[in-house]
Amino acid sequence: MKKTLCIVLAVLMIVVLFSGCAGEPEPLRIVVDLEHLGFEYDFSIEDAVNGFTLRVSEATGIEDIVIESLPGSFEGRNARKAMLSRLRAEIMAGEGPDVFILGCSGGYFGNTDDPFIAIPEKAMANGMFLPLDDYMEDAQFTDWDRLLPQVMAAGQNEYGQQIVPISYTMPLTVFRAEDVPEEYPAETTWQDMLSDETGVLSAASTWFHSGGTYFEFYEGAYLESVLGTLADYDNEELLFTEEELTQRLTEVLEQHRKYRNGEFPEVPLHFQMLMGVDYDMGSLSSQSWAPSMDPYNGIVKTDPQRMVPIYSADGGVTATVISYAAVNVNTRRPEEAFSVIDYLVSLPELKQSSMGWNWLYSNGAVPIHMDAMSTKNPVANPVWKEVWFMRDENFEEFSRVREQITHVNFRGGLSTELKWLYSSCQGQYVYDMPSSTTVEENVHEYYRKMKRLLGE
Repeated sequence: MKKTLCIVLAVLMIVVLFSGCAGEPEPLRIVVDLEHLGFEYDFSIEDAVNGFTLRVSEATGIEDIVIESLPGSFEGRNARKAMLSRLRAEIMAGEGPDVFILGCSGGYFGNTDDPFIAIPEKAMANGMFLPLDDYMEDAQFTDWDRLLPQVMAAGQNEYGQQIVPISYTMPLTVFRAEDVPEEYPAETTWQDMLSDETGVLSAASTWFHSGGTYFEFYEGAYLESVLGTLADYDNEELLFTEEELTQRLTEVLEQHRKYRNGEFPEVPLHFQMLMGVDYDMGSLSSQSWAPSMDPYNGIVKTDPQRMVPIYSADGGVTATVISYAAVNVNTRRPEEAFSVIDYLVSLPELKQSSMGWNWLYSNGAVPIHMDAMSTKNPVANPVWKEVWFMRDENFEEFSRVREQITHVNFRGGLSTELKWLYSSCQGQYVYDMPSSTTVEENVHEYYRKMKRLLGE
């Protein structure tokens, strides 16, 4: 009898113990992978994330937020690898973080040799993220109709909005509006740029001009811009043939060669960029640059501007997502997880976020919110105690161009392979450097790589 009573008591104690453990709520976990996107200056990613945590906690009332920030692949390779392995194992087991705030890999500043999610579109197609449409209807902080719909569509599939793009970019060549009065329509095509006799579209069709910013590596971004949408991720198919890739690559290389050899018509003053916050390299409200560092090549920031994008082969403009957020489909706190993203993309956060300035929009990217960067809604740099906005006429011009976006890709994965393909052919084609492979052989190899990526 005593033995039976002891066994019963022991079972009861175990039940009570586990009931108590089960009753303890788990914190809301947010994974942040942004360190590879920007420069820390005098303000670390940890400080920026902690500031965001305090603000979102105050706004939402969520007091148990835990941030897990992945180290950059160059500074903390081993720590990053271990953390990635743990997080991926959790997700495969039906657990994992509640919210993802991630920077895409690829590009020059965005390189990371082991991205948390290599191809976001494939992760979405595989059901990794929670559809957010029902939560968006009851949003507290953001008017979701004011998030650029063409770019938002890149995070949608048949099940709804699963990924929320935070920032995006596109190559632009900027002239003075008085020098280029014509507004090019969305129906303009890459073929129009190749046959242009005015020099304006020709200049915009290539990169690395004397007034250009960023690096020659970004010439490869033009190849993506010409091709448009790269793949059907649901069916794991590239949307261009190997022959078309060869043709477009050759055209982009030929434009670069012509520019280098002085074969383009003379054009008015201009500069080039991947569209980004603070693209004029000085705040309109405070600092200015030294005369010897004038990025405008003669254009001053008070000039009304004409912006000319790269038009795709079938017309329209291609944008590239640089950072994004999503909710884990495994989350047990979907409303609270969504509220974090709802606050992240809101105008109040844009006006005070060092995480946005130094990482989410760093090095050539702009916010998804259509009202951001205007005189009424400047973007803040709290580290330097600055705000940045575009003059009204230039904000209107940028708004006109972004309405022409018809294709959107996430940086990394396929777009990175296109950039490396361009780089592998540039020396021999543009600069007549010796090479052991032909353009056609390089295209064949990279086309196979991209098909493999889709199937992984």
